[in-house]
Amino acid sequence: MAVSNEWFEYHLTKKGWVLGSAKLDSGLEEVKPNKKRILTRRYSEYLALTYARFETSCNDIWEIDDKEKVNKYLKKYPYPAKRFKSYEFKK
Repeated sequence: MAVSNEWFEYHLTKKGWVLGSAKLDSGLEEVKPNKKRILTRRYSEYLALTYARFETSCNDIWEIDDKEKVNKYLKKYPYPAKRFKSYEFKK
């Protein structure tokens, strides 16, 4: 069993990033996705053992079909928060 296994979802909208559901070590907090979202991105943080390397990842888990619109808003709002700038992005 992992020491810590958490993830946070963010939804990209025309006004920027909005926090969505989150799974923390203390439990799951579900938030219904914004109906006008463009993209949903999940940031994961995993720690297998107390002195192990902290693993982070980033994955797109949902997006609209209009790739031009997705790219337009990603250029305008690249990250949901400063803490996620260093995450490795995986598709």
